[in-house]
Amino acid sequence: MAELKEPAKTPPAAAAPAYTVLLLAAQRRGDDRLSALTGARHKCLIDLHGRPMIAWVLDTLLAAPMVRQVLISIEDASVLAGVSEVAAARVQVITSADNLYASVERALTGAPGNCPALITTADNPLLSVEMLTHFCSELERRQADAAATMTRAELMRAKYPKGQRRFYAFRDDEYSNCNLYALANARALHAAKIFQHGGQFRKKIIRTLRAFGLFNVILYKLRALTLNDLAERLSHSFGLRLTFITMPFPEAPIDVDNERTLKIARAIIGQRLQETS
Repeated sequence: MAELKEPAKTPPAAAAPAYTVLLLAAQRRGDDRLSALTGARHKCLIDLHGRPMIAWVLDTLLAAPMVRQVLISIEDASVLAGVSEVAAARVQVITSADNLYASVERALTGAPGNCPALITTADNPLLSVEMLTHFCSELERRQADAAATMTRAELMRAKYPKGQRRFYAFRDDEYSNCNLYALANARALHAAKIFQHGGQFRKKIIRTLRAFGLFNVILYKLRALTLNDLAERLSHSFGLRLTFITMPFPEAPIDVDNERTLKIARAIIGQRLQETS
């Protein structure tokens, strides 16, 4: 009798790219000092080793296996006319709104397939596929509705002592925020209202009060909250599960906001280029 053989097992199919990425590229009103200093006509076009800054971000997003499409939110699409990466099939340019929340809402409520979504910025050229992989893995493991990223101050100080000068001080540690966020579902768009009056919470106390509430701000100022405590309090306020994901990458919080961080970003990218050449 012929020996019965088990049918060959078909290897599981690779997971389809799941995430829309909203790339915020609009220049804040009046925030053209760095552009003028570098001779760029827009902040996202500042030169980094012969390429516009936004091109470095797009390289990473288009190389990441979890990214399905990239939506670039900018005030004038013609700004990107000379950026070849924008012509990729998975990239779409949309017009930004008057504030961060309205821009996010406009981009992500346009179609039901736009969530889950990752949100980052065009001045985040040090973003890497490794960072995205870590973030998405943690987001999926925690089953959170929305997430923001933080890096511990000691990790940054050890490698880039000039990378960040001010940190958020909690009861458990000091952190710097990174320009990487996630909305796991359309319902979580409600959490983006934190940015309805703009970002830069360290510099703008009124924005901070509007976004997080007076009592939370008082508890933070007294260092009575850990980072997880704040996540739990915000989760209760929004009726969602919000989480902060700690990034083990000292480069993650370094965005290009001034001459100092521009110099650091150029040095890091230059080192990466040497390592891959």
